[in-house]
Amino acid sequence: MNNTDNEQLERKQETKNKAVTYIFNLTMEWAIRVDELKVSKNTITGSIKQKAEGIDDDFTIVNLEKREYLEDRLTALIKSNLHRAEKKEGGQWLLRVIKPTDTIMLYSYNLSDRSRFIREYFKVMKSMYPDNENFEYPEIR
Repeated sequence: MNNTDNEQLERKQETKNKAVTYIFNLTMEWAIRVDELKVSKNTITGSIKQKAEGIDDDFTIVNLEKREYLEDRLTALIKSNLHRAEKKEGGQWLLRVIKPTDTIMLYSYNLSDRSRFIREYFKVMKSMYPDNENFEYPEIR
């Protein structure tokens, strides 16, 4: 390999190492759901893994289309929820943000608290995936 090939390989590895992984634990009661998103440069990809206990035998996996990601919407969501970063007794993990040099964890403390966060998250994701019904928060009448 020549120097140009080495430089391209190093840049590709550097870009890969800058990827941020978001793992959302949206499980509530008997409905299990984990969303995993990867943001790298200006793109976002990911998957939704879900299952209703007692109804579904296996997990359903929905792969999200690769999209352009120009705005830092997930970062804004996290910044507005940093009060969740301190784990207190009874807390359940809600979000893991995995960066090459750090990991951030956010927690919830009851179903109402978790539900508020999920509503915010769905709003952010619906703006990026407007036609994806997996990000429609159920209306309660």
